Amino acid sequence: MSQCETIVRDKVYPAYRQYLSYMQRILPLSSNDAGVWKLPNGDAYYQQQLRFFTTTNMTASNIHELGISETARIQSEILTILESEGYPANEGFSKAIFALADDPKHYYPDSDEGHAQIISDYKTIIREITGRIGEVVRNPVIEDIDFQRIPLFKEKDSAGAYYERPSMDGSRPGVFFANLHDIKATPKYGMKTLAYHEAVPGHHFQITTANQLKGLPLFRSFVPSIAYLEGWALYSERLAYEMGLIKDPLVNVGLTSRTFSCCEAGCRYWNSLQTLDAGASHRLHVSKYRHGKV
Repeated sequence: MSQCETIVRDKVYPAYRQYLSYMQRILPLSSNDAGVWKLPNGDAYYQQQLRFFTTTNMTASNIHELGISETARIQSEILTILESEGYPANEGFSKAIFALADDPKHYYPDSDEGHAQIISDYKTIIREITGRIGEVVRNPVIEDIDFQRIPLFKEKDSAGAYYERPSMDGSRPGVFFANLHDIKATPKYGMKTLAYHEAVPGHHFQITTANQLKGLPLFRSFVPSIAYLEGWALYSERLAYEMGLIKDPLVNVGLTSRTFSCCEAGCRYWNSLQTLDAGASHRLHVSKYRHGKV
């Protein structure tokens, strides 16, 4: 431990200070025009990236227009649900979402006991759907999954949850990491869809199934197609609904809202502030729309 502390003090900290000093020197050169479009051949590169990530030939304008129309459709569906639950839907989307977000009944206590209950409830959600996945998947083999809190040192800037795939040799299980830094980032109505997306039947189920396949080149087991990977996880949420596992109307708000993830592309000529403002106005957890998403 003493050797480790010495290395961190004499090597790591000075390197970070040097890096910070450099970033501060070049800060005056930066602008809000964040995007490859301003670079040589930027438009061509952007289009190539769209093709890579979406596996389509849609242009940025096509995707942006689709995103705008889908946002309007999704907001309408959410407002219908919120109105049925007594929230002020007639006053506009943002007003209704803030009213939902400010309702304390949707949150766990911000305590060690509350945090432990969140992890426990995530386990219960996955245990329930794992027991029924055979109804919709032929001969499923579901590997164990671990549930952990995102480490404290990085949870402030991390996503609400994420999945870490298991080791190829099976010596380490896949892990569902939950972010407990801000208790309001984990409303009860959003937990089911998040668990289905990240774990079963989403990322964990899809990735571990790929690991079990025989007769394929190794890269086919772990090099993802983003459109397929995230498309499957998003579909998994809908699949759970079709299996009858989502009965609370407000959980459907969580289900519907996650489709916003599909609408956050094509804004290539917006600066970072425009993108942040647009994202914040359309998200369920308005205060949680972070710079990291942009």
